Amino acid sequence: YNRSFHTLRFPRDQDPPACGPDHRRRRYRPPGVRLRPGTAVALYQGLATHSKTLRSLVGQLSGLDSLPTPEPGAKLDPELVALAAQRTVLDTLYREGLPQTKAALAELADSLRDARVRQGVSATMRDRSVEYGNRLGLGILDWARRDGFDSTRALKWVAQAGRQY
Repeated sequence: YNRSFHTLRFPRDQDPPACGPDHRRRRYRPPGVRLRPGTAVALYQGLATHSKTLRSLVGQLSGLDSLPTPEPGAKLDPELVALAAQRTVLDTLYREGLPQTKAALAELADSLRDARVRQGVSATMRDRSVEYGNRLGLGILDWARRDGFDSTRALKWVAQAGRQY
């Protein structure tokens, strides 16, 4: 149990905006359209590794035509694969986030990884699982980038005005 993760306070719309060079007050909130699906796909795909019941999301989600696959015959721990994939996605999406947020996410991921090792996952399996999970997370980020969302970030939205609105 990691109390610091459960007491995180994510920035809200009413929080003061980031201002000037004072990076300690910088706020970065990745769009929910990126955060929630990306992390959910990372967790699911990781757990689907070597699963007889969970189907891969490749071909089931729009534009998700391929993802990295594990080496043939590689013995992996699906929980560590899911954890590493999700951490890769979160680390990328929160790359400009508050240091406290990033530290809390890293501490949680490290404690979950260490718990799996204490439950009997060998160091070799751990390393192999984390390496594949990282590749899987990067593949998921690549898929998320292909939808063109990033190209819309520089566009300005102008509210319609007039009596009809």
